[in-house]
Amino acid sequence: MNREVKQNQVRQGRDEALPYTLTTTPWGSDPTNPICTLYDVTNDDAWVDVTKDKLAGEPSIEGDVITTPLVYSLVSARKYRLEIRFTTDGNTWEPFVEITAER
Repeated sequence: MNREVKQNQVRQGRDEALPYTLTTTPWGSDPTNPICTLYDVTNDDAWVDVTKDKLAGEPSIEGDVITTPLVYSLVSARKYRLEIRFTTDGNTWEPFVEITAER
């Protein structure tokens, strides 16, 4: 199963604060235990966990849709990876979205 979400490559302005949504049906229904982690992956060899500085709030679930915390204060021209971990049907999955920050 592919872990990249359908619209994997997204762009976000540095002054924007946006949540992202993930429909879990490709992996299973009734997701539980969502955990979101944001990494700065600009340097492929040294990912930096920026979750505490760039995510606000907690993930939520409605049906088969997970809404992430707000992603905010990104730095222009840097690349990020938002990982969304959840459990469904006894399996733990961690699809991801790649975000490029713009002005």
